[in-house]
Amino acid sequence: MKKNIILFFSIPVFCFYSNRCFAQGDSPCTAVTLTVGASCSLSNGTTVGNTYNNNAANGGTPTCATPGAPDVWYKFVAPASGNITIDTDVNSITDGGMALYSATNCSTAVTQITCDDDGSANGLMPMIAATGLTSGATYYVRFWQYSSGTGTFKICVYDNPPAANDSPCNAVTLTVGGSCSYTSGTTVGATYSSNAANGGTPSCATPGAPDVWYKFTAPAGGSVWIDTQTGTITDGGMTVYSASSCSTGITELECDDDDSNNGSMPFISRSGLTSGSTYYIRIWKYSSGTGTFGVCVQTPPPPVADFSGTPLTICTGATVAFTDLSTNSPTSWSWTFTGGTPATSTAQNPTITYSTAGNYNVTLTVTNSSGSDAESKNNYVTVNNCPPSPQDCINSIPICQSSYSEANAYSGTGNIAPEINSSTSCLSSGEKNDVWYIFTTLASGNLDFEITPNKLTDDYDWAVYNLTSANCSDIYGNSALEVSCNYSATDGLTGPNGGSGSNSQGAGGTPFNAVIPVVIGQTYAINVSQFSTSTNGYTIDFSSSTATIYDNVAPSFQSVITPIACGATQITFNFSENVLCSTVSNSDFTLTGPGGPYTLSGVTGAACSVGGQFENTFTATISPALTTSGSFSLNLVGSVTDNCGNTAALTNKPFTINNVDATTSQTNILCPCAATGAASASGTGGTPSYTYSWSTTSTISSISGLTAGNYTVTVTDANTCKVIKTINVTEPAQIVINLNSQTNISCFGQTNGAINVTATGGTAPYDYSKDGGSTWSFNNVASGTPVNFSALTAGTYTITVRDANNCLTH
Repeated sequence: MKKNIILFFSIPVFCFYSNRCFAQGDSPCTAVTLTVGASCSLSNGTTVGNTYNNNAANGGTPTCATPGAPDVWYKFVAPASGNITIDTDVNSITDGGMALYSATNCSTAVTQITCDDDGSANGLMPMIAATGLTSGATYYVRFWQYSSGTGTFKICVYDNPPAANDSPCNAVTLTVGGSCSYTSGTTVGATYSSNAANGGTPSCATPGAPDVWYKFTAPAGGSVWIDTQTGTITDGGMTVYSASSCSTGITELECDDDDSNNGSMPFISRSGLTSGSTYYIRIWKYSSGTGTFGVCVQTPPPPVADFSGTPLTICTGATVAFTDLSTNSPTSWSWTFTGGTPATSTAQNPTITYSTAGNYNVTLTVTNSSGSDAESKNNYVTVNNCPPSPQDCINSIPICQSSYSEANAYSGTGNIAPEINSSTSCLSSGEKNDVWYIFTTLASGNLDFEITPNKLTDDYDWAVYNLTSANCSDIYGNSALEVSCNYSATDGLTGPNGGSGSNSQGAGGTPFNAVIPVVIGQTYAINVSQFSTSTNGYTIDFSSSTATIYDNVAPSFQSVITPIACGATQITFNFSENVLCSTVSNSDFTLTGPGGPYTLSGVTGAACSVGGQFENTFTATISPALTTSGSFSLNLVGSVTDNCGNTAALTNKPFTINNVDATTSQTNILCPCAATGAASASGTGGTPSYTYSWSTTSTISSISGLTAGNYTVTVTDANTCKVIKTINVTEPAQIVINLNSQTNISCFGQTNGAINVTATGGTAPYDYSKDGGSTWSFNNVASGTPVNFSALTAGTYTITVRDANNCLTH
């Protein structure tokens, strides 16, 4: 018989993950139940074998983490606190997405509450912290692998009771330490409130996420650092408040987002707090969400001074910008700049001008409530006397012809900057790729020029300055020197050609100004600036000017600047126009006058001393010092030429120094050959008291017993300045008796003898005596009038003459 044989095959099925060998939770209605614990207790999960469905019954499409991969559903019952955290950890899935839903039941009104991608501290896994859930209600959780694929993971849900420090009145007290000691904190379970009792709305870091509160007591000195560190929160916000109490007068003092050295966490350095007062701190996660963090409050450590400057090698007249690089939050700054202007500053980041060549030190002292520190850098700034170029006013191109053509545009602003003040000039950009020209008017008329760019789409600007009574260095600070200016934004031709009646045009104006009236002897500088970035040059044409401005007249050695103080070691003189510095030297001049011979050295002008090309006023050093009053002469003995090659004529300029003076008097001699003369001097001017030195070696103011002759006296004041005076003591000529005739007696015993004489010299009139002055026979006889003694007996007679001063001669 045939038998039916039935074969049974036993096929084993192996399970390699957990204790389930089939997919669970593929929809809300098959959701796996999670128990809400007091802490995270991870359970294994998988999406293997599941599908993705985005219809309404399956919660639609999640709003984060690129949904579309097969997902798995969980459910839990909300605890009494209404606050939960759902966290995940990696397994074969290392990047996941997760959404939280509410629902009427597992298949209706499944509504997403929130969605997360990378919120967990576990790699790129999701975490959701939810608050305000309905206690006892069922909520659904959906998990998937980011973008696509399936795999395994871990998941937990745990209770988060409300944060204890959810308001200012429940703020956790932080102790202000000498260093930072972080206190762990969390915003999980907290809420956000923007009412006045909760400090309103913070002013930074996109507030709105649940926040927590801390408080501290301000230390002596009133300065604190408040720092935070990352936890699960890696980007946070923080505000510090003052308050009348924990519920009134809560006023924001400062808000911060990313200033901590700990990633994108906040940091606040605050000074000026009232010692002993309570202040409040509010911390939240940037934008949204909750998490953990660390916070500390400390007194700031003493500052550590440091700084930088730029540029550190400059030309005279340029500036250096200094930047404070000090650490530990200084609250005050004290700078010292040798050679700088100003020499000191209390600004945090000052800008300093250096006018003299040299190497200069800089010192910064910084201070906060915990102490101070100083940093000095020696020879930190190097200032050079840079040779000026035509791009500097003091080296302007002299106008010696009707036009100038430049093939290429100038670049930069030269070595002396700034020379034009953009806040007062119509040149609102100041100097820009500029060059300078200069001229002195030889015949009055109108200045008329045109600038024609080589490329007519270029924009050239210009300004004219009257330097007749000013220097190039005055332009920046004296806006009145600018007599015409054009900053028109119109490309092409520009200049004061009479194309408008204006002397100033802004960017919106016409490129043409009124012609400029100029007067003989006036000196003008012209600045031409190129606003464009083009390298093309221009032509400047002066041929339409009615004034004569091309220099073909030789300069003249004009004057010595007086008064010159007694004791001066320098003398200043000028020419009628600018002359080339290169043609002026010590050997071109000599000085003659009392107190010499003199040596001249160091002849230079202000512009020449800093590398300028021309100057009209010069100073020379004199040796010995000019301590003697009197008449002097400064002599031009060498060749000096002006900007256009015209040579000054050789000449001299007399001048007088009258600092100390003296009045003199003398007593002349009455009788010839007598030593009865006297002289005196009295110092005036200068600085009393005076000393006297006579050619007789006497050192008193008056001398006597003088014979006829010249006597000199040197009068010196308290500053050793002196004047030399010469006094002439005179005497009359000696009395001379001329015997005109003698008549002897004709017979013995008779009285018919006679003597006829004439007196000259002395001081007429005369008296005559024939007996040696015992008796006087003739009185008040004029000089040269003969006198006749008659009826004389035989004998010897001594004729004596007495003049008006009682001077006698025999």
